[in-house]
Amino acid sequence: MLLVATFFLPVMWVTGDSMEPTLQKGDVVIGVASSTYEKAQVIGFNHHRSMILKRIIAKEGDWVSMDDEGYVTVNSIEITEPYVFAHSAGISDITYPFQVPEHSVFVLGDHRSTSIDS
Repeated sequence: MLLVATFFLPVMWVTGDSMEPTLQKGDVVIGVASSTYEKAQVIGFNHHRSMILKRIIAKEGDWVSMDDEGYVTVNSIEITEPYVFAHSAGISDITYPFQVPEHSVFVLGDHRSTSIDS
């Protein structure tokens, strides 16, 4: 039964702190496949052979900016992020403003000071 459940509903273990306080190190997350994604939704994806959990901030065509204190605007509107642990610009090589490419989403961790994103 576990094998069937794992095949249809991927099980992921949280190993880092980039999604705190939403997800804590050691939490178990059960994924559900979807072909549609919404802003503020937490998604899991493969990156360099690792499963990564992050939150969708913007979708294709959106313009994203982040100020020096870590506050994010999408299409020139500051977004409300009650899930963010502490606002911080974090570590990234992205130059803002950034337009999300076609067929892509822009993701960030909730614990911005420890998260390297999009």
